[in-house]
Amino acid sequence: MKKTLKTLLLALLAVSFTACGGSEPPQEEEEDIIECGEDTRLEGSTCVPDVECAEGEVALSDGRCVRADYCGEGTQFNPDTGRCVSNINLVCGPNTEPNEDGECLPEFVTTCGEGTVVADGECRLHDDVCGDGTTVGGPQQCRPSPDVCGEGTAFDTTNQVCVPLSNLTCGSGTLNVEGVCQPARAFFEALADDPDLDLTATGAGEATLQDVGERYVFTGNIAAPEFVDGEPVQDEDVLTFSAAAGQWVRLGVYSLGLPEPGFLLESEGDYFRLSDLGAGLEVFREVAIPSTGTYTMTISNMPQILGNLGPAGGEDWDYVGYLEVVDPPEAEEVELPNASMSGNVRNLMDNLYHVTGTEEGAGLAFVFTSLPHSADAEIQVWTDLETLVDVVPLQGSSVSLTAPADEFYLLVDREYGYGAQVSYGADILAGEQLADGASMTMDVELDANQYVGVSQFNLSGAALSARILDGATELSTISELASWDQVLGQISLYAFSPTATTVTVELTNNTGSDLGFFTTDLRVETAEDLGEFEEELSFSTNVNIPERHAHFMTFESTVEDLVILSLSGTANALVTLFDGSGNTVGQGANQVIAELEEGLYLVRFDAQTNMTAGFQGSMEVTDVYEDDVEATTSYSPSIDVSTTYASTLDMGPCSSILDISVSVDLSASFASEIYIDLVGPSGTSVALRSGTSGTHQTTYPDQTAPAQSLDAFLGEVGQGEWQLEVANQPPGGFLPGSANLSSWTVHLFCLIGG
Repeated sequence: MKKTLKTLLLALLAVSFTACGGSEPPQEEEEDIIECGEDTRLEGSTCVPDVECAEGEVALSDGRCVRADYCGEGTQFNPDTGRCVSNINLVCGPNTEPNEDGECLPEFVTTCGEGTVVADGECRLHDDVCGDGTTVGGPQQCRPSPDVCGEGTAFDTTNQVCVPLSNLTCGSGTLNVEGVCQPARAFFEALADDPDLDLTATGAGEATLQDVGERYVFTGNIAAPEFVDGEPVQDEDVLTFSAAAGQWVRLGVYSLGLPEPGFLLESEGDYFRLSDLGAGLEVFREVAIPSTGTYTMTISNMPQILGNLGPAGGEDWDYVGYLEVVDPPEAEEVELPNASMSGNVRNLMDNLYHVTGTEEGAGLAFVFTSLPHSADAEIQVWTDLETLVDVVPLQGSSVSLTAPADEFYLLVDREYGYGAQVSYGADILAGEQLADGASMTMDVELDANQYVGVSQFNLSGAALSARILDGATELSTISELASWDQVLGQISLYAFSPTATTVTVELTNNTGSDLGFFTTDLRVETAEDLGEFEEELSFSTNVNIPERHAHFMTFESTVEDLVILSLSGTANALVTLFDGSGNTVGQGANQVIAELEEGLYLVRFDAQTNMTAGFQGSMEVTDVYEDDVEATTSYSPSIDVSTTYASTLDMGPCSSILDISVSVDLSASFASEIYIDLVGPSGTSVALRSGTSGTHQTTYPDQTAPAQSLDAFLGEVGQGEWQLEVANQPPGGFLPGSANLSSWTVHLFCLIGG
């Protein structure tokens, strides 16, 4: 038909060309005649197929006859397209049309037979369309062939990628079988139909482990207890099998009537593994075989295994179980000296670690941030994936072990899980072992104006003696350098050197016992140079100073005067000022006052809290005021002491208290019941005496008093009214008695105008 139409069109073009280009006189225009071929007819100026359709059918433009009444409910026939379309207001996209269900479908749907796929609107053999590694996934698509996704993965048809089987989450009552969720009951019943071993009659048998990925299936029944000497005896099935060290075996038992299935795995020695409590109808777990030998698996009902209930059983207490050798998981890399690990002790396949960055014989410490309190857990040490060398129970907040090689494996496992708290997390530290009486030394190179700090940590929490030496000169020493503390931080010993040198850091174990794990932390920093100090100087630093650590600054004084150096904001540090010879010239909490001469000075800041955001401060020449005011009074024995007696005095100018002491001369008939409080001009109250006995003639502070520290007054305004309150008031209330307050004196060392 196409050839006939083409011939007619060419003929018409030729006639038209002759009429337009010839020289003959014009003639009357004749009507063009179109001749249609066989089985076609002329409609307008187009030849269309000439077909006869049966009753109830209509002919379409492409020669097809279709029924006009085959459209379903909610659709109607479109004679222009010969298709059923929705009779509701459904708008479909390009090259799509609505179906009888109100859905938009492709306009052209080609149905291909088995082994073919659609390509360019045609059905072709799938080998001609689907590429290497794919196969026909239906009449209209290519999918990856089964061997495209590796072992342990499956093809995700939604995202068109291979995904780990572990990412497939199956709902309740189903399980993942080679990447497909299947009803668990049907799957295990199918396993039970053709077991490798039936323990129902014998109650005991021997299994043989298969190749990786292949299950050895066994079935059995826990029968009603038999009576021996009048006592019921619990029925148990026993399965034995041989395994090699380093094999990973998955053991499982599924209930086909057994109320709470469970099993116990044992071998020679003290090795045992128990299925976890509360696992449901299917209990399974993986085990890493510790040594080559014979293993015994005892199957029964879990309450009876645990001894929580008496013997029980029945004809319907059936089960199916399996043994399956699996490949060891890929180990997570752990690089020392400092690393961490975390996980769940029930997920054995996620708990294998490959440890590097240490040396054979080094001490390792595990400081736990979370512990599996609902499991009897342990850390196994393997030199390779076939050789177990040590097992350390997870007891307490930390454990230590010795590295068996420069690199090795750790496996976190459990003997038995019985609750929800089965997660673990630990910081892993690499260190040394330090015998009793032994010392550890480190040489540290320092540039000019650098300082070094050292802290130590051991699992015993023992304090060690430490010192820092420059040759034979001892720069710093401490008899008990306490171990690092989770709350207080690293308690450190520091030393500063104004010149380039090599110092020796020495720590000695004088605890009386060996330390299985011991490590140190060194901090080397350069002191900040504040430049020249004339009359005033402000400074700030962004250095992070953890609690119990130190920071150093230097400055050059060009004055000879009294100076105050103060920290501002929330900084909290003990401030010590040294001259160029290393002599201490002043010290104080958050501030220091000292008489300076011209020359180099060093300031040391020992953080009393974590100063993680740095700190600011200032230094200036200052005047100070030192004075004392005495109040003389008489507290008559005839005065009723059922109320508090108060004596006052007025203090002169004092803008900021730098130091304070108080003297009290008092005697009382009921001295043990006397309470004395000092109240400053700002309202701050400090207890000087709290029920102590005897005549009281004391200057505060002394070695035993006051009851509270007078440091509460430091930094406050001292000018104004001070009050001494005396009472005969024990915890139970006032008692009768008498006292005589002869005098009391407040002595202040103040900053003026600060």
